[in-house]
Amino acid sequence: MEGLTGRKLNAIWGIGAVQCLYKRNGKWYHPLKRFPAALCDKEGYIYFADEKEYKECKQLRITQKSIHIGGNGIADIPEYVNITEQTTNQSWWARIRLYLTSSLTNGK
Repeated sequence: MEGLTGRKLNAIWGIGAVQCLYKRNGKWYHPLKRFPAALCDKEGYIYFADEKEYKECKQLRITQKSIHIGGNGIADIPEYVNITEQTTNQSWWARIRLYLTSSLTNGK
């Protein structure tokens, strides 16, 4: 769905991150700089309470300019929270549409 951002998913899913990044396939991101933080893909997210937890995540290949995740992306990380398993796809997409619609009408 177009228009999704980490900020929007942070609000929709109630992640509670200071910095939240979104990539549909969950395989590449800019580095995280503010914590708590989260990386999101189209079906869920991985949450890092602090920088130590982020830097110790063995599945992330962190460089100065990017984060790379192999395989199925962040979905392969054991702490991954799969939102689509917690809610039905219909209610998940309905919440996203509602949020995007209200954001557009409220000018956010």
